[in-house]
Amino acid sequence: MKYGAKSITMDDVARELGMSKKTLYQHFSNKKELMKKVTAFHFANENEAVCTIAHQSENAIEELLNISKWISTQMKGINPTLIYDLQKYHPESWQLFVEHRNRDVFQTIINNIRRGISEGLYREDLNPEIITRTYIARMEVVVDPEVFPPGMFSFQDIHREFITYHIRGLASEKGLQYLAQYQNQTNVTID
Repeated sequence: MKYGAKSITMDDVARELGMSKKTLYQHFSNKKELMKKVTAFHFANENEAVCTIAHQSENAIEELLNISKWISTQMKGINPTLIYDLQKYHPESWQLFVEHRNRDVFQTIINNIRRGISEGLYREDLNPEIITRTYIARMEVVVDPEVFPPGMFSFQDIHREFITYHIRGLASEKGLQYLAQYQNQTNVTID
């Protein structure tokens, strides 16, 4: 996460774990296998955390804000080259990312929209399928270094604006009131 995938060697991994490279190779036949298992493990943990946050949140807006805050915290230490490295050098790991986005993130967002509509916090005239697909497509832009050069914008700033834009586009009058009240009471911003 910190250095990207290409620049890290199996020697680096073994040294960081305090084991010999021989021991590391007893568990993983090569770097591609290690990357694929680490990626799968990461997404399984992410899914578990998001599910827990969703169940503990009072409503759809709080759920989305809490998930976003958690994701933003997770992304703080990620090297922007990681996504490029996965795409170019670890296509099997990249495929896990694509599947996670298209299945798990999709399901989380569409469930959140449906929840918000049923709670009266999101507008009733929304098409959850279209909004979810739009959200997924916009995720690509948020992490695109050509659109948002890393030296110019922090991921936290981009993410905060993205989520605020998203919620305000979904929210009913009741939802906007709740959002303002929630932010005033908790003094919460998405960082």
